[in-house]
Amino acid sequence: MGALKTLDLQKTLWEQNVGHLSKLVLLGIKSFGWDRINKGPAMQLSNEDKTVNRGSSTLDYETILASLGFSSGRHYWEIKIDEFGIEEDIWIGVAKAGIKTTQHPDQIQGMTWGWQCTSGRKTWWPQNDKP
Repeated sequence: MGALKTLDLQKTLWEQNVGHLSKLVLLGIKSFGWDRINKGPAMQLSNEDKTVNRGSSTLDYETILASLGFSSGRHYWEIKIDEFGIEEDIWIGVAKAGIKTTQHPDQIQGMTWGWQCTSGRKTWWPQNDKP
């Protein structure tokens, strides 16, 4: 039975006495935050960029992206909604980099995937893809 060991990324495995029969398990934690640049103009950040509120706006729709991205793999996150206006839509999901933050997901097809919460119900988007 082996033991977990923290490795120095600046040294080779040989220098750290990691044998050729060893199995490497890499664990990584990324700190989540909202992106101060890629957001709609009325999106207001607080709590070290972990909380977002939408201020008053003349725009129908605004988006905010996370400060980190992924190119592949499985990822998990939790979103807590403290307040939800009956006339508001909330869309939670993933998007390709470079989307316009003032467009609704149905206007930028092929760039977004996730759940839209509106009028007391939730819908998978895009509707022709399976969650």
